[in-house]
Amino acid sequence: MRLYSAGVGAIYLALGVLEVLGWATKHPWAWGVPADLFGGFVLLVTAGAFLLGMKEPGGLLIGATLALGLGGLYLMVLGADYLSYLLGELEGWRPLTDLRPEIWLAPLGLPGLRRWRTLEGLAQGGSDAPAEQD
Repeated sequence: MRLYSAGVGAIYLALGVLEVLGWATKHPWAWGVPADLFGGFVLLVTAGAFLLGMKEPGGLLIGATLALGLGGLYLMVLGADYLSYLLGELEGWRPLTDLRPEIWLAPLGLPGLRRWRTLEGLAQGGSDAPAEQD
């Protein structure tokens, strides 16, 4: 799982830096990601949690939770904007403007949560624990 944490953390780190750089250079959607300072910071914090997961299992859990939670949050924003568009309150809206990296990176958090459930089962002596010998 260390390799997984390092890989996912590197992806989040790279996209976070690109978002912040896009904001700093005033180029919206530079390099294929939106130019958003706070969105970039969100990606950088998530990257930090995943990179912490290389040393601490809790970091992997925090990173996975952030990835899925923030992906879900941005998905709800996309749905709310779509509803506003349908009601005629938002003109000229295109779904691609709300399809942020947090949404399409969110599934990368699923293996981290699965790993946490395995560790939790082992700690509680659950079904994943090895059977005792008589």
